Amino acid sequence: MYGKIIKQIRKSKNMTLKEVAGEALSISQLSRFENEKSVIPVDLFYEVLDNLNFTTEEFNYIKNEKQPNKILELLKK
Repeated sequence: MYGKIIKQIRKSKNMTLKEVAGEALSISQLSRFENEKSVIPVDLFYEVLDNLNFTTEEFNYIKNEKQPNKILELLKK
């Protein structure tokens, strides 16, 4: 669930895996996380959020929203 939301945020911001992974993760690690094939430690998750310029509050709001795609559409504008 968390990885899928990260992927949606990344795509809504037109960012690449490399940009979001930064120095914290390899591109393949981030891809596996986004596709729900692996997990990442909390500290790396926070670094990913930072690379997305996203706060934990914003992430939790989207995670708890019933229609997160509508919110992500607003981010594109």
